[in-house]
Amino acid sequence: MTRFKPFATFFSALFLILVPFASDALAKDRKESQKDEFRELLSESDTLMMDREFDRAMEKSLAALDIAETSGNKLGKAEAMCSISKIDIACSRDEHAWEYASQAEAVARSAHSNELVARALVLKAQICLFAEISEDFNRNDEGLGYVDEAIRLSGENISSDRAMAFYVRSRILVNKNRWRDKNIDRSLYRQAEQALMSGDVVAAAAGDVALQKKAVAYWMRFYRQGGRIREARDFCLEHLESLEEADYLTAYQLCDHLTVLSLELDDSQAAAQYHQNCVYFMQKYITQKADKDLQEMETKYETALKQQTIRRRGYQLISAVLALALLVILSILLVVRNQRIARQKEELRRQNQSKEELLAFISKDFNNPFNAQENAIRKFVEDCAKLSPDEVKARCDEFICGAKALSDDVAQYVYNIIVSQRAAAKELELSEREVEIIRLSAKGMSAAQIAEQLFLSTRTVSNHKQNIYSKMDVKSNAEMISKAREAGIVKD
Repeated sequence: MTRFKPFATFFSALFLILVPFASDALAKDRKESQKDEFRELLSESDTLMMDREFDRAMEKSLAALDIAETSGNKLGKAEAMCSISKIDIACSRDEHAWEYASQAEAVARSAHSNELVARALVLKAQICLFAEISEDFNRNDEGLGYVDEAIRLSGENISSDRAMAFYVRSRILVNKNRWRDKNIDRSLYRQAEQALMSGDVVAAAAGDVALQKKAVAYWMRFYRQGGRIREARDFCLEHLESLEEADYLTAYQLCDHLTVLSLELDDSQAAAQYHQNCVYFMQKYITQKADKDLQEMETKYETALKQQTIRRRGYQLISAVLALALLVILSILLVVRNQRIARQKEELRRQNQSKEELLAFISKDFNNPFNAQENAIRKFVEDCAKLSPDEVKARCDEFICGAKALSDDVAQYVYNIIVSQRAAAKELELSEREVEIIRLSAKGMSAAQIAEQLFLSTRTVSNHKQNIYSKMDVKSNAEMISKAREAGIVKD
């Protein structure tokens, strides 16, 4: 035994030396795995947010925040909080968004990350931007303070965050002129243009195509505030020509702008053509969205089939082994297996039926709610020579009003297709105005934005919401939207 003692001592010492290295290697692998999972969750959240699936996006961001807190990653925690605040802003949960943006700013400052501090400040500036509901009640100056600090902190970095800071600055400057459109402050107007141009340069350098598309709406408001209608039309045409073929939603939005701009320029023929294009692109977008849902359903269907095949083979192997041991147990297992297969087949049958119903839904010849206005514009063009200048101007004003309501027409178009929404609204004793406010809230609009779109006061919208809460037995905007989705009043 004495001969083996040196060897035992050597291997014991070697073991004690290698164990810490092995532990460090495992900890490092675990940390890298958590980091990869964190990045994947935030990436999925961004993708879901672009598709306006805010509830699923929030689940991903909250999961990322949990990983960051568990691993003690301060920068990750600040980044996840910024993501949550961004989703809350899109859902008009301003108080919740402000809380997370403020916490993200505090954590980022403690971690000495100028990049994340700037991102949190831009989010706070956006919340200040949406707070404006009247000339006397606004937070434009506060928002400018946040966004200017964000631009200063970002230095000369080429990033989407810096580009967004410039765009938000331009929106706030345009907002400061909002209540004096007839006598705008030209110095603010020039500053807004400079901010827009800077945002375009940085967004292009960062390669953020989605942000560049979003900036089109900022430019439209800027051009129209300054009465630069022809420049706005040329701007839309330039972007329309550079669009990808399958980007139907952006094409629809640009044609919507062009319809209104053409009517303001008394070009009724162009307005009729752009309006027709609007209808075409919206129909293509609806079909594209349905195709995407159908593809997801087919993928789930194929996965279920594969899983059923794997389970069936497993059951067969288990049955063959157990048959050698005990016939009674085999009989019991066969009964259980057949019951499970029957349930799986029933589930697959329901999924297949849902797929066929969706195909039938897509192939329906929808009644086009835009034909009336299109025919009216065409008839106006034919009768134009017979009308007086005052009559021509009056008719153009009517078409402008109709074009400006195009987005609501599309929402009503989809709403009329899904008849179950009416039944759900009737069951909850909701009025048409209350259903409309629920739909706009689900689109991410704040009470002030809803009031502006429906030509109501903010107090009236708040009273409507309180009535809705009472009828639906909910206590918050999020619960209202969630319950409306469950009832079929709002569709994702």
